[in-house]
Amino acid sequence: MSTREQKSPAPIAVAASGAGVVARVGDKVIAGSTNAVNLNEAGYPPVPYFPLADVDEKGWWRAKA
Repeated sequence: MSTREQKSPAPIAVAASGAGVVARVGDKVIAGSTNAVNLNEAGYPPVPYFPLADVDEKGWWRAKA
């Protein structure tokens, strides 16, 4: 069995956010964490990723296809 190597167009750096991060939908806070990490890829703004424990699952909804 062969494996294919996948290469990202640019390396992605992962770093602690260094501060509290909050995600909102409108006025509703759906995530807040001091443990979030930022993914940084060249040419793009940093993207925060939250630990699932810090996300309000009640803020999720099912997308309509």
